This record gives sequence, C-alpha cells and structure tokens, in this order.
Amino acid sequence: LGHFHGRGVRMLGLTHNKRNELGRGAKAEGTDGLSDFGKAVIRECARLGVVVDVSHLSDQALDDALKTTDAALVASHSNCRALCCHVRNLRDDQIIDIGRTGGLVAATCVPYFVERQKGMANLGRLADHIERVARLAGIEHVALGSDFEGYDPSYGATVPDAAGWPLLTNKLKHKNFSHNKIN
Repeated sequence: LGHFHGRGVRMLGLTHNKRNELGRGAKAEGTDGLSDFGKAVIRECARLGVVVDVSHLSDQALDDALKTTDAALVASHSNCRALCCHVRNLRDDQIIDIGRTGGLVAATCVPYFVERQKGMANLGRLADHIERVARLAGIEHVALGSDFEGYDPSYGATVPDAAGWPLLTNKLKHKNFSHNKIN
C-alpha cells in the first residue's frame, strides 16, 4: 500500500464481485466478510489517507469494514436496495453508517441498479435513489458514480453519458433540491 500511495493512489476498491484475499465480493457465495488481511488493509488505508471503496463488497464484508475503521468510506457506484433489490445496492442502515463515517454514497446510472423491472429504469427512478440517500445520510454524503457503459438497454435508460447530467439536474430540481444542494 505504501508503494502505491507513494505513486498517487488515494482510493482502493477491496474486491470486485468475487472473493479475493481481502474478502468476499457482493456476488460470491458464502456468509463470511473481510479476512483478517482485509481488515489490516483497511486500517493501513486509514493511516495513509487512502479512501476505501466499498461498492463491490458483500453485506458482511461491508459491515466488517464499518466495524474496522472510523475513516470515511465511499460507495463509488451503488444505489438503494430498498428501491431496487440488487445485491450491489446498499441497505438503508449501510447508507446511514457510511454517512456517519463522513463518507459518500455515489448513485449509479446502471439501469438494473436503478430498477429491476426491464424497461422501467429512468431519470426519475435514479433521482429517487439520490433523494433516499440524501434523506438517510444527508445531502453532503451524496455523490454521482456514473458507470455509463456495457449495460443491456432493455432495462431502460438513466443518464447515457456525461452529456446527460443536466437532465438529471433538472429532474432533481423538480424534486425540490435547491441549486446549492445539487452543486
């Protein structure tokens, strides 16, 4: 970690969707969470000032991360499981706890993380996720984590690319988010 930190790394994802030496990813079978090594990595990240990205962790691994450090954690591209039941989305208590660390939950445009029903993902549903994170954790703990490419268009469309951010801004204004809160 010191080697990578010295070369500018300031954020680290612990797993992708599978299991590795650090812990269990969101799509890996089992009930375990982080390994002892994974917990040590989190503690060293906190010491170095490297932010830990928890988006791809299993529920148990994320819960372990929250117990391992007081440092701010970031879910760089995850939505609300209460609005769309997908293993990569976060439970309400996880969103609240990430906010308590001073971290961020970055809503993602991935259509099937926004809405499980094919053809129904849209900007309004994405705005619903943003609104829920803001209500649970506080607006200062909301971010955007696009993840724009490689998804089945049959689920619908949210923001297809960076040119679509103004469309989301307008949708949030219609949900009574002030200009200051959006920026």
